[in-house]
Amino acid sequence: MNRARLGKLLGSRSRATEILERRRRLTVPMIRSLHAELKIPAESLIGLYPLASTGTRARKRRKK
Repeated sequence: MNRARLGKLLGSRSRATEILERRRRLTVPMIRSLHAELKIPAESLIGLYPLASTGTRARKRRKK
């Protein structure tokens, strides 16, 4: 699957990139879409996972 097709399922190509790079979590509507279209078990998509900490925002949070 390419990012363009995944972007259609998740709302946009940039959103798909954010998900794949772990900068954003899957939302319930995204999980439903992936489950319905790709037959991925919803249970495997709802678990918590760490987000990547990159960029200026992450540095500002660490300073506080």
